[in-house]
Amino acid sequence: FGLAFEEGMVTPHRSRVLGDHGPSAPEHWRWGAPPVAAGAAGASEDRYPHMLLMLYAGDAQALDAFYQEERTAFIAAGLTEVTPHLEGRHLPGRTEHFGFRDGIAQPNVVGYDAETPTDDGNTIAAGELLLGHRNDYGQFPPSPLVPAANDPANHLRAREGADGRDFGLNGSYLVFRQLSQDVQGFWRYLDGQAAAHAAAATRSAERVRLASKMVGRWPSGVPLVKSPEHDDPELAAKDDHALDRFGYLGDTEGLACPVGSHVRRTNQRDHMTNDPVESVRLSNRHRILRRGRPYGAPVSDTMSPDEMLAAPAPEHEQGLNFICFNADIPRQFEFVQNTWINNGGFAGLHCEADPLMGDHDPQGTGDHGSFTIPADPVRQRLEGLPGFVQVRGGAYFFMPSISAIRFLGS
Repeated sequence: FGLAFEEGMVTPHRSRVLGDHGPSAPEHWRWGAPPVAAGAAGASEDRYPHMLLMLYAGDAQALDAFYQEERTAFIAAGLTEVTPHLEGRHLPGRTEHFGFRDGIAQPNVVGYDAETPTDDGNTIAAGELLLGHRNDYGQFPPSPLVPAANDPANHLRAREGADGRDFGLNGSYLVFRQLSQDVQGFWRYLDGQAAAHAAAATRSAERVRLASKMVGRWPSGVPLVKSPEHDDPELAAKDDHALDRFGYLGDTEGLACPVGSHVRRTNQRDHMTNDPVESVRLSNRHRILRRGRPYGAPVSDTMSPDEMLAAPAPEHEQGLNFICFNADIPRQFEFVQNTWINNGGFAGLHCEADPLMGDHDPQGTGDHGSFTIPADPVRQRLEGLPGFVQVRGGAYFFMPSISAIRFLGS
């Protein structure tokens, strides 16, 4: 297995890489924290997960019945839950809790089906996501082997040039992060910034504009590079493929989409280097496949920023169960988190982390962040940016293939 998977998410080194300190430090997590030796100071129940089970059903009633059935079987087998089960839900308009349409930018995978394009700049090799296949370097990712003698039923395939069966073939590494979102804090901050820069009549629109500059898309999902000044309902009504066909080469200074915005950091597309073709190739070597789910009832069912601001303080937490797949955790998920999201010097910026997800106080001194919105003739700079997202739990898992599960069952 990969070293990151074997070590886990909560080693001191990985906490530094991921920016997990302060309120997001593993010792504060609800689950996934490192086990504490029995009898040690602060010892409590083991909250370190050894297995993740994800259940899906057509409605809440069926899902609860499914969960109770599985829970009964696990208790009978001597297994325990390290945390109360985590819910997942869909929010109106496929949004996340801040109110922005989510899950749009996903890579295509070579060989997924006959219709998969191979020349659109958004297609990656299967080995970027699945073990046992060649990645974009033309190499096979490291994959765990088992002795052939341990697989008499031949559930697993032999690996060419190796003495053993490929247990990792068609499996992937699953990254799970439970992320709490301060929804009203997010919109209160933007409301304060809007009040300082806009007239009362345009304050609501200015809030949305500033939030969209931080995200890199309008709440509908329309990218700023396609519609810099206002949302585009006609484009918003189209599918994800239409919303994801764009680049940054025509916006090198970030006048449409700020270079430090969330979506521009996490996928630089054609503007990572001066060569757009090489830029796409390099950027694609750090792609992940996201499959997250919001949790918690929304602050407002309308997902309107005005109504979220006016709503009473929510009784329950809002957040995102961030889930992604990748074949190389350090080169993909950890690289994006450390080098692009938390990097204060990203793309020539100075002390500016990702405005949504970034670590604005890497030294733990109580500082706040900033965010620059390029403009002509005078840029706009948002100061005192707090953290809107905190980590509540997390772990690295290995997702086995069906054949690997059959091998384990045998």
